[in-house]
Amino acid sequence: MSKKYTETEIARIQNELNSQVEKENDFLTEIEQLSESIAHKLVLKNCVKEHFMDSDFIFNWKFDDIQKIIYVMRTDPVKLAIGMGSYRPGIFAEEYNENLTMEENIYIAVKAALCSKAGIINIDEE
Repeated sequence: MSKKYTETEIARIQNELNSQVEKENDFLTEIEQLSESIAHKLVLKNCVKEHFMDSDFIFNWKFDDIQKIIYVMRTDPVKLAIGMGSYRPGIFAEEYNENLTMEENIYIAVKAALCSKAGIINIDEE
């Protein structure tokens, strides 16, 4: 036997769902803005420290000119210090897109690193 909802209950549920979608969209916007900032800094220097989701992270990048792949490494320095050699930083590889600038290519890899940490499936439209 299925429960019948009143219009008020349906409206409340719809509002809750809309609120949740708004929060997720706001969080994704925050990730995109932070990814832009990190990518911009990484183009200028190879090592950037940023705070995300209540943790500090160090970001580094490398470009493999032969395979045309950009690698971004996301390291949690606290876990690295206490990991006694067993901690593995996140490494994110993205194929270099010649239609984008180096900064835009790095942005895609950084966004993947942040989305991974946040548990978000990263689907880029680039």
